[in-house]
Amino acid sequence: MHASTSGGRFDYQAGESLANEFDLIRGSVESIMTCRLVHGWRRLKAAQVKRAEVEKRAKVLYQKFQSELSELTIYVPVAEFIAGRVVGNQVTHQLVALVQESRRGGLTILSVLRAQAASQALGAVIERKYAFIFGFMSLYIAILGIVIGIYPVLRPEPKPNQAGQTFFRVGKPFEFAPGRADLIDKKTHTNLAVDICTSKRELVDVGSTVAIVVGRHDQTPLSLSGRLTFSTNAGLAQRRAEVVASFLEHSNECGPAIPTVIKLVAAPRHVGEAEMRPVLLQEDREVTIYGLRRTPQANL
Repeated sequence: MHASTSGGRFDYQAGESLANEFDLIRGSVESIMTCRLVHGWRRLKAAQVKRAEVEKRAKVLYQKFQSELSELTIYVPVAEFIAGRVVGNQVTHQLVALVQESRRGGLTILSVLRAQAASQALGAVIERKYAFIFGFMSLYIAILGIVIGIYPVLRPEPKPNQAGQTFFRVGKPFEFAPGRADLIDKKTHTNLAVDICTSKRELVDVGSTVAIVVGRHDQTPLSLSGRLTFSTNAGLAQRRAEVVASFLEHSNECGPAIPTVIKLVAAPRHVGEAEMRPVLLQEDREVTIYGLRRTPQANL
């Protein structure tokens, strides 16, 4: 009987090379200053493109490795004493080749696992950086809103009977299902459109011409289908805000269109393993509407 393997079948160095490429991209992403919105956004987009290119090559490597495993045939050698020392030497060489092939196969499996782990770590860093960028964007918009709001107060000649404006929360927050941005939840038979319609009527009744829609997401990682649909948790929160805002931006049976609708994204309020209770996760899957209400002031 004979031992048969194909020398050099497994290329474990290719897997290590892919893992190193993922690590290099992750290091580049870690260095991004998210407070520089445009620059940071462009670098994250470039990193996503590079990651997709490396993952494409990794997929080819995984398929090649699986094919090589399925084609590998090993026959257990049995020493034959009839042929003497020559047969014994052949069997010894076959055993050595078998051990070497097994070692290369094991190293290839480890390199594939390391490449997969490096890709997942890179994806987590990219998602976290996107969340920081959206956070800074919300902060800058909030600061701008404050500056615009206090500018009339700083004018040297305030007008008599001047009316001020105050922010107020409209209705109650809208609770979305995990990983979803749909207004209708077939599992719980709920339709958020009814509550959004009520909030829009409240905006119209107080004469608010501005609405701020803040979408949130919880700390739970997205599933594979969620990543294909929303890319990141921040993208999920953005979609939720856009779905609610679309009701306010257009005239419908709930009332006329609100002239100005600002959509913002907020990071989770509850983070860490201690904050994984369902009630806390639900609080971070909400969308809240804020409006501007005129408040009369005394003559100055």
